[in-house]
Amino acid sequence: PYDDFIQTDASINPGNSGGPLLNFHGEVIGINTAIAASGQGIGFAVPINMAKDIIVPLKDRGRVTRGWIGVSIQEITPEIAKSLGLKDTAGALVSDVVPDSPGEKAGLKRGDVILELNGRPVKDYHDLPKMVATLVPGDKATFRLFRDGKEETASAAVAELKEAEPSASSTRDVQSQLGMSLQPVTPEIAKELGLRRAEGVVVTEVEPNSVSGEAGILRGDVVLEVNRRQVNNLREFSEAMQKGDKSHLLLLYRGGSTFYVSLRVPEQK
Repeated sequence: PYDDFIQTDASINPGNSGGPLLNFHGEVIGINTAIAASGQGIGFAVPINMAKDIIVPLKDRGRVTRGWIGVSIQEITPEIAKSLGLKDTAGALVSDVVPDSPGEKAGLKRGDVILELNGRPVKDYHDLPKMVATLVPGDKATFRLFRDGKEETASAAVAELKEAEPSASSTRDVQSQLGMSLQPVTPEIAKELGLRRAEGVVVTEVEPNSVSGEAGILRGDVVLEVNRRQVNNLREFSEAMQKGDKSHLLLLYRGGSTFYVSLRVPEQK
């Protein structure tokens, strides 16, 4: 939900993922991140200002913390705006509230429309997750809401988003053994790849002559299952690959179709 990719036709190949995306003036405007398997020469880069936002917490704490309020939101279509009595489609519609979350404690309810956060307008529902994520846990979040035909305000103490991901070292070890790099599938990536929803982990790089390469896995493939078990993040993938026998059955998605490949994890020397 924090991705706001720059689409580019600059060539992104194995080895330059994570490298800079430059404009005609030689200025770094993004960090090359992924490609679209369903299109030729279509790549995506994280905007440089978004990358710069995490430099300070990485230097200070060695990790990135993101704010969390515990609500699910959706887009406000013209039809929904008319039904709710809104003048336009700005804002984010609350579709669910997590029990005992900051959002519930603030009194947020299903059907609320969040118009502003700390005085900053929510122009589109994509804006809100990024705005909340930049808040420091413990900070006060004040919302301007539209509810039942009138505007109200609500406040909450921001909590920290707990990322259910494995340690960086264990994830790197598994990916290194397999000779490929992976990342979670965001809603934006899912849309570009033609997936119905954000699921699985996407292959961002495959090393030549690696186990993954020999199995026919390509950059842009999405791993949906390992040994008939669904995987939706790096932790689940890493855990599944470390269980049982060294031979694993992967369900992949590529170009609108799914298929199985067998992958054998090499013995560590």
